[in-house]
Amino acid sequence: SDTQENDPLHFDHVSINQGGMTISNNNARIKVPVSGIYLVSYMISGTCTSTDDDDGIELNLRKNGSEYPAANSRAEPVFNFGMTSNQSEFFCNNTILVQCAKDDYLEVALSNIDGSDGTINRGVFNVMLMG
Repeated sequence: SDTQENDPLHFDHVSINQGGMTISNNNARIKVPVSGIYLVSYMISGTCTSTDDDDGIELNLRKNGSEYPAANSRAEPVFNFGMTSNQSEFFCNNTILVQCAKDDYLEVALSNIDGSDGTINRGVFNVMLMG
């Protein structure tokens, strides 16, 4: 199992605090205003400086500080860098429905697998109440 989970990623949010959602923790955390089912979408891309067949990254959603729906739930995208020396770019995205209670907060975190070393160049994080 992977124990190298990093701190929540920080995003440059634009107009996402409409409808009472709030952004905190330096644009890493979105708090929902009401209970309901939320459509959560997130993406990152970047480059890696080392490639190995066992190395890679895993993109995790966190609800109230814990991985959601659960660690190794198969809901989190994994990008394995592979053995190709010129495979220097990566892209991971996910969209998931999340049941939230009022004031729950959501974050996106990145785990590195083995000795991978990468840089995030861009990303997006969206949360929308369904219905």
